[in-house]
Amino acid sequence: MIRLLRDTARTGLDARASVSRFLDGVVFSTVIAAPDAHARNDAVLLQQDRVHLAPLFDVATSLAHAREDRVLSMSVGGEHAVDRVGAAQWTSLADSAGLDPVDLLGRVEVAAAVLPAVSAALDEVDDGDGSVRAVRERLLPALRQRVRRVEELLAAPR
Repeated sequence: MIRLLRDTARTGLDARASVSRFLDGVVFSTVIAAPDAHARNDAVLLQQDRVHLAPLFDVATSLAHAREDRVLSMSVGGEHAVDRVGAAQWTSLADSAGLDPVDLLGRVEVAAAVLPAVSAALDEVDDGDGSVRAVRERLLPALRQRVRRVEELLAAPR
């Protein structure tokens, strides 16, 4: 996908922007354990003779559902198991794509750091039927656990 984005971009700047957006999607999808983050869920925007990666859509986490064997649709550094994607896999992805591993690892740290904001977002949703409370009770503990796990995986030796 990265090669395709680079090959179809009109300029180096467009290529870098699309690759950056794509990697942000891979990072976010991995951090939230999104089971359906296939490349087919990526889209491009055509503007005359320019091609840009569209913003993420159809994104969902599997964390609200009890599962032990969460897998990713696209591997990260050759790894599909969500719970085994750590610094080594992110570094491998960066290296294979000709990117800065430190930058990519920083993106993962930022994505994990913003996950707790989900709680504040849920506070703003009208919960007339109690469904938000039900999701909150399942999702928030799993999100906290996932953030801890991502931090552990990033701290592991490469």
